[in-house]
Amino acid sequence: MPAVCILVHGINISDSGAATVDRLIPYLKSSFVIEQVDYGWMFVLGALFKASFLASRVDALLKQYAEKGWDINLIGHSNGCTIIYKALRKSEYTANVKNVVFIAPALDTSIDFPTDTIKYHVMYSPFDMPTKVAKIINYLPGLSNLCWGNMGAVGSTTPQQGLTNYNVNALYFTLSGKRKVFGHSTFFDHEVLTVFGPWLERTIA
Repeated sequence: MPAVCILVHGINISDSGAATVDRLIPYLKSSFVIEQVDYGWMFVLGALFKASFLASRVDALLKQYAEKGWDINLIGHSNGCTIIYKALRKSEYTANVKNVVFIAPALDTSIDFPTDTIKYHVMYSPFDMPTKVAKIINYLPGLSNLCWGNMGAVGSTTPQQGLTNYNVNALYFTLSGKRKVFGHSTFFDHEVLTVFGPWLERTIA
C-alpha cells in the first residue's frame, strides 16, 4: 500500500526545518511520499495563537491521504510534535495513521495519545534543556493551552498500548557502539543520522 510521511518542524528556527526534520528525507524518500508542514519562524505566542491553524493543516493532509487509502506516518520535532498531537486529537481521519514519531517533543508528559491503534515512538534525552524550559513556560498564566512539557527530556509517563519510549543516548550506543550526549536537536546531526536515519526508516516502514 502506498505510504506518506508528514514532517513538522519546531519553533525558533528560520530555515523551515532544513537543519532538522528535512534531513530525514534522504533516508525516507525511497519508502514514502514526503509532505512537509512548514510555517516559518515563530516563538511562544506564535505557537499559542497559530496552533489550531497549523493542526488544521496537518489534518487536511490526513484527510487527503486517508481518502486515497494510503498508510500515514507523522514525524515531529519539538513544537512540531505538539502540532501533530493537536491534529490527531481533532481529526476524523486517524484510521490510516500507522506511526507517529516524536523527536524531542515539547509536550506534557502525561497527555493521553489519541487512539490505541497508532504506534507512537517517543525519542527523548535527559539532556534536552529546551523541553525542560517548555514545562516551565506551560505553567505561566494564559499559556497552559500550549500543552507544552518536558517529554523530550523524560519520555511519556502515560502507559498506553503501542507507545515506546527511546532514550536516544542509550539507543545510539546500542546501534553504533559510540557514546554521545544528545541535546534538543542532536538527533539531526549528520553523523548521528547515518545511524538513526536507516533505523527510523526500518522502524516505521
